[in-house]
Amino acid sequence: MSLEALSQALASEEPEERRRAVAALALRGGEEAIELFVRALGDGDWRVRKEASALSVRVTPRASLLVRLAQSLDDKTNIGLRNAAVEALVNIGPDAVSSVLGALDALDADARKLAVEVLAGVPDPRGVARLIEALADPDANVVLAAAEALGRAGLATERTREDATAALLSHLESEDLALAHAVLDALVRLDANLPSSRLLPLAERPLMKRATLSAAAKAKDEAALAFLVNAVVETPGAREAILALAGWLRELTPDSAFVVAAGAMIRRAPAVHEALRKTASESSEAELAEGALVALGAARDPTDVPGIVHALEGEGPSSGALRALELFGPEVALSLATLLDVAAPALRVTLLELIVALATELDARALRAVRETLSDASAEVVAAAANVLGSFGDERDLGRLVALTAHGDGRIAEAASSSLTSLAARHRATARALLAALDPTAEHAAAGAAIVAAMTRVGSGSEQPPVAELMAFGERALRSADPRARRLAVEALAESGAEEAPERIAVALADEEQEVRLAAVRALGRVGAESILRGIVVASTDEETVSSALRALASASLPAALELAEAHLGTAPPALASTAVEIFALATGEARTRGLLLALGHRDRDVVTLALSELAGSLTPELVAKVAPCLAHPAWEVRRLASEIFAELRIDAARALLRDRFEVEREPEVRAALAEALSLRPPRFEGA
Repeated sequence: MSLEALSQALASEEPEERRRAVAALALRGGEEAIELFVRALGDGDWRVRKEASALSVRVTPRASLLVRLAQSLDDKTNIGLRNAAVEALVNIGPDAVSSVLGALDALDADARKLAVEVLAGVPDPRGVARLIEALADPDANVVLAAAEALGRAGLATERTREDATAALLSHLESEDLALAHAVLDALVRLDANLPSSRLLPLAERPLMKRATLSAAAKAKDEAALAFLVNAVVETPGAREAILALAGWLRELTPDSAFVVAAGAMIRRAPAVHEALRKTASESSEAELAEGALVALGAARDPTDVPGIVHALEGEGPSSGALRALELFGPEVALSLATLLDVAAPALRVTLLELIVALATELDARALRAVRETLSDASAEVVAAAANVLGSFGDERDLGRLVALTAHGDGRIAEAASSSLTSLAARHRATARALLAALDPTAEHAAAGAAIVAAMTRVGSGSEQPPVAELMAFGERALRSADPRARRLAVEALAESGAEEAPERIAVALADEEQEVRLAAVRALGRVGAESILRGIVVASTDEETVSSALRALASASLPAALELAEAHLGTAPPALASTAVEIFALATGEARTRGLLLALGHRDRDVVTLALSELAGSLTPELVAKVAPCLAHPAWEVRRLASEIFAELRIDAARALLRDRFEVEREPEVRAALAEALSLRPPRFEGA
C-alpha cells in the first residue's frame, strides 16, 4: 500500500481501518512513514493509539522515530498523542533513554513530568541519575513524579538502588506532605533500611501516621516494633499496624529475638492482645484477620490456640493460622493434642499433622490423646495418628502399630508400616522380641518386614539380630500374600548389606504387583546391581519400569546411566525423555551440557522446559547461541522460560536476542516476560 493510500486510510471515519493502516505503516517503515505513524499516535480512538504504541518497537529508522516521540511529549494540544508517546517510548526501552534525556532540558514542566514517566518505565542507570537531579526541579509535580519513579531504581542496578535511596532519604522530612508520602513509599519499594530515629517522628505529622506504620517494619529494630504493637489499638492506623507487624513476623524464625520481643510486648498490653483476638475472629477482611492471627502466634498464649485452630476450619487453609502455630513453637503440641477429641475429623487430621511438624517431643498427656484417636472412625485420622506415634511414640506403641499394619484400609496399614520402621529403630530390643513372634508369610508379615527394615538400618549392637536372621525373614516375606510385606521385604534386603542381596531382590522383579516390582528396581540401585539394571533398561517395554531403572542405575553407576539415557533424549515418550534429562542433570562438564542440549530438540514442551531449567545456571556466552532457538520455540511456555532465563544473564548477546524477540513476539505472556527482562516496564507492586 502506498504512503498516499495509508494517509487516506488514517483519515477514514472507521477506527478499525485506521488501526489496520497503523499495522501496515509499522511494517513499511522509512522516514516518510514516521510522520504518519506519529499522527496515528494522536488518533482520537484509544484502540488506534494503543496499536501504534505497541507497534512502535518495529518502526524504522528507530533514531528518527525517537526524535519525533521525544518532541511529542511537548505537544500542547493533543493529550492523547503525549500519553501514547510515553507508552511508545517505554515499549522501545533503553534505546529511548538518550532521546528523552536529550530533549528534557528544553521541555516545559508538563512535558518534563511525562519524560519522568518514561524514565520510570525504563530502568536504566542514565535515567536514574537524571531522576535524582529532577528531585531539585522547580516544578513540584515533576519532583513528585521523580520521587515516585525512583522507587523502581533497583530494577536497573544495585548501585542505582543505593544512589536512589540516598537521594530520597535527603527528602524524607520534606515540608511538602505529598512529596514526603511519595519518598516514603519509594524507599519502602527500594527495600531501604529506614532507621526508627528518622521514621517514627514522621508519624507525628498530619496524615502521615498510616504511611509511617506501613513502612515501620523496614526499620527492623525494637523501637519500630513497639511502635507497631502500640498502634494496634490506635485510630487511625490499627489496620496498617497489624498488617505491617504480621508482614515482619512472617519473615522471622520462631526463635528470633524480635518474635520473642513482640510476644512479650503483646502480653504486657492487654488492650493490644484483646484487639488482636477480636480482629482475628471478627474482621471481614481476610488479610487483616490473617495478620492478627500471626501476631497472636508471637504472643504464645495457650488460651489463644483454640481460636487460631478454629481459623483452620474454613474452606481453604489459613496461612495466618498456620504461621501463628509455627511461631508458638514446639510447646503448642500439647494444646493441639487436647483439641483432638472435640475437633471435626478433617481438623483432627490437620492437628495430628501439625503435631508431627511442630513438636520436638510429646509428654504423656499428649501421647494419651493421640493414642485415643487410633480408634477413630475416620481412616485418615487413624493414619495420621499412626504417623505421630512413629515420630514420638514409645516402645508400648510398637504392638499398636503392628496390629494396624494388617488393617483392611490401605492408608492405615501403609502409615502403620512406615511408622513401625521408625519406632523399631529407636526401640530395638522390644522390636526384636516382636519380630521373633511374627510369621513372615502370615497376617503380620508387613509388620515383620517393617521391623527387619528398621534393624538393617541401625548398624551393629547387642540388640541387632544377625544379618543371616534378617535375610531369612526377608526372603520368606517375599512369599507373603500381602504386597506391602513383599515391598518392605525388598527394602529390608537392600539395607542388609548382604552379599547375596541383589540376587534375592531380583526375584521380586517378577512380582505380580507393579509397586513391588518398582521397589525392587529402586532397591537394586541402592545395592549397586549395575548389570541387572542395564538388562531392565534394555529389555523392558514398560515406561515406568525403564524410568525407575534409569534412576536406579544412576545411583549404581552414573556413567552407565548416561550411556543408556542418551537414547531417550530424542524421540522417546515424554516421560522417558524427562527421566533422561534428570539423569544428565546429575552429570558434570561436557557430558551434562551435551545431553541437556540434545533434549532441547525433543518434540514435547515439558521435556524442553525441564532441560532448559537445568541449563539455566550454567549458560556461558558460548552456549547462549545454542539455546537461542528456544526464544522462537512453537510452545509459548518455552519461549517465556527462555526469556526469563536470558534475563538473569549479564551477557550482551543474550540481551540482544531478547530485544530482537520482543519486536516480533505477539503472545501476551511472553511479551510480558520479555518486557520485564528488558526492564521496559515497571513490575506490579502490591497496593499499586
